Amino acid sequence: MHSASECIDNVIAQYGMPDKVQMLEENYKNLVLPYPTRKDYMFDIRTSWSLSDYIDVVMTFSPVNNLIKSLGLTLEEGYVHVTDMIKEGALTEVDMESIYTWNQPCAIVTATKPLN
Repeated sequence: MHSASECIDNVIAQYGMPDKVQMLEENYKNLVLPYPTRKDYMFDIRTSWSLSDYIDVVMTFSPVNNLIKSLGLTLEEGYVHVTDMIKEGALTEVDMESIYTWNQPCAIVTATKPLN
């Protein structure tokens, strides 16, 4: 898990990580909603996954699928390829199957119709 944490730390150090309010503003300020009264909610969801579970989810993302197909691999081969890349970062089978828990920041943006 140390290698994964180090990788994430490097990405944050390289690209910066705005706080939740800035992230919400940057990603949702131009979102067109059906009504003018807008409310933004920020909250954390506590989640627990193994790294294998995480890879299963990542494999459903179309950019990942497109990358795998561009390498001439099937999705099954791509799964093995991604898993091998993670293991090359000194992660063991125990690391892969251990359960990790963290808080995931989330945003809900709503709009309501004025009463008048």
